[in-house]
Amino acid sequence: MRKRRDMNVITNKGKRQKVVSTKHHPQNSFEVIYIYFDCSKNLRDTQFIKMHDFCFTIPYGLIMAVGGLIGYLKRGSTASLAGGLGTGSLLLLAGIVSLKAFEKRRNSFFALILETCCAFTLTFVMGQRYMQTSKIMPAGIVAAISALMTGFYVYKIATGGNHFPSKSE
Repeated sequence: MRKRRDMNVITNKGKRQKVVSTKHHPQNSFEVIYIYFDCSKNLRDTQFIKMHDFCFTIPYGLIMAVGGLIGYLKRGSTASLAGGLGTGSLLLLAGIVSLKAFEKRRNSFFALILETCCAFTLTFVMGQRYMQTSKIMPAGIVAAISALMTGFYVYKIATGGNHFPSKSE
């Protein structure tokens, strides 16, 4: 048999602390679980917004470049080589520019716009190719990944770019 007591306590730092205590019978031991709720959080403080564009852009650019190289080596496709290495290189460049700007506690909207344009172009081109051929690999996969990245970049533009941690973090 368990008895449970819930209490909400607001601390002096503006955080709500929920204390849940449970008494176990017959051991007579107590479990106390602290769950913290920050009452002052707004939309900009959520974890998703703290994801920086270069964290995704650099791996995305590497995947595109390696995919173009693999397409060339397997099929001899110069279009795959040019498209993959071209967009991969642009994405890597934009990711590195964004990272360097972030290190200086600045936003690089040029890099963010370049990333968005590359991702949107890949979504459009590979989406059309998928609609024509119905082949998942590589057109469907690249179109899907690029559509997700385009959405992420548009979201980053709408929320003001990368956000910097405060001095206390």
